[in-house]
Amino acid sequence: MPESSALFDANRGDIAVREIPGGLGVIVALRGDHDLSTKPQVVEALGRLRGESRGVIVIDLRQCSFVDSTIIGVILAAGRRDTPQEPSVSVVLPDDASYVSRALSVVGLRDLIPVRLTMEAALEVGAQESDTGAGQESPH
Repeated sequence: MPESSALFDANRGDIAVREIPGGLGVIVALRGDHDLSTKPQVVEALGRLRGESRGVIVIDLRQCSFVDSTIIGVILAAGRRDTPQEPSVSVVLPDDASYVSRALSVVGLRDLIPVRLTMEAALEVGAQESDTGAGQESPH
């Protein structure tokens, strides 16, 4: 009997967390498909990092192939700053032609959370925010 679970789980999303050089904050990379089934892991990772009072959290979606409304909600919740002490959260989107970029554009993510097109831009803005303590608007 063939192992069919590998076929069905081939695009299941995973999460990688790594430190930003210089101790500025962290990058949370979502890869593959993310939906209700991966929501608990995404919520746990982002909640833990926000609780650790990181200066900057960059959510890297460049290798993410699918997000549903539950993941979009998690990203928006992570970007909410109730106090200046909470981390600054930004998103790095994949190519404009990707499903993820189009889906997030439809819901107006760019108007609700800082969006960058490259990791370098996200890290540069994060460094500026860390130095000044103030957020900057993302270019549209």
